[in-house]
Amino acid sequence: MKKLFGTVVLAVGMLLCSMPAMAQQVELGQEADSFAVRVTRMLQATKNEVAQGVGEDFNLNWTTGALTNAQKTKTMALAATMQQRNFRPKPQFENFFGLINGAINAPEINSAGLDSTLHMLDQALQSYDNGTVSRIMRQCRVFLQVRALQYTNYNRLYAYEGTFSFGFAVPDYGQDVVPFEDDTTNNGWGTFGSTVEEAEETEGGWDNGGWGEESNDNWDNNNSGFGNDSGFGNTDPAADEEFDPSILAQNQPTVVGAVVRFENVTLAMVSQHDSVLVRNTSGAWLLKDNIWVGQQGETDWSLAGLPAEDVKVVFDKYSFDVTKSSIKAENVNLTYRGRLNETIKGRYNYEIEPVSPDKKRTYPRFISYESNISINNLASDRLRYTGGF
Repeated sequence: MKKLFGTVVLAVGMLLCSMPAMAQQVELGQEADSFAVRVTRMLQATKNEVAQGVGEDFNLNWTTGALTNAQKTKTMALAATMQQRNFRPKPQFENFFGLINGAINAPEINSAGLDSTLHMLDQALQSYDNGTVSRIMRQCRVFLQVRALQYTNYNRLYAYEGTFSFGFAVPDYGQDVVPFEDDTTNNGWGTFGSTVEEAEETEGGWDNGGWGEESNDNWDNNNSGFGNDSGFGNTDPAADEEFDPSILAQNQPTVVGAVVRFENVTLAMVSQHDSVLVRNTSGAWLLKDNIWVGQQGETDWSLAGLPAEDVKVVFDKYSFDVTKSSIKAENVNLTYRGRLNETIKGRYNYEIEPVSPDKKRTYPRFISYESNISINNLASDRLRYTGGF
């Protein structure tokens, strides 16, 4: 009898515990007239203010003609697939409808752009597991809120200005898919925040990292602008006069899968310690693997106290892991007005690094491919230097 009583109590307890979850599993259905109301009801049941706001905003967009009939049909079909695959109201459906709200409200995305966004979500659901789809929706939603590819309490990567679009890239028939090869170690930065609100709640003294402000972080101001303290200096044993830089050209990863494409943007890699800008660059953000595949763009040594108009690097092709605050690029072109007679080719490397008053920064760095470079305007008119840079 006691055993039976214990079994009944256990069953009742399990039923009571499951009631909140059951209450949230609102069947969204395929009826356009009631769909938005059901979405609102689902997200209201989460008892989360942000999720509830997403539901209310979606209901407003749905009922005021922000979506075409075809877009409504596609949205309902995607939601049905998500329910069949047991996606939860929070965070998955919150991010799904939050992403749609963000795409509708983004001035860069027109109706055709919304079609492309829904197509990307459709293909992602067909191609990826639930965890990957969930992460992609979260990242895209945050991107539309703050234009950040990476947004944590440790580091952020913004893409300002220019244009962007969502899509799903399929390689050409017979094309080999080249993966991203990363030779950097994990630098301990945080993982992508679930929402902008969650990231900002754990900022821990976050500021803008000095981006857009005058630097005052104890850079050693080397007036010559030359030498390792300024991030220049050829220590590559492979460098010589006959060196062919084409052998070091980066093998770009294949642009494939869920992607955000950018044209003529400024990338701002920011931390609590410092920041770097890559201006006028274009590229693709591979959402599944969090890889940036870029081309063109330029950066400078203003962080080291060197005038931006005097010292700059122009990229060719480059790629990096957006979750790591570092950039490595081959075949870059360095211009150094007053020091170099012509543009020289080499390797660029930048990493955001913790700093302290007694520690000098060591990035950004440039290493020339050739070792027959003449350096002008050194400390003495009698001093001449020819070698690597």
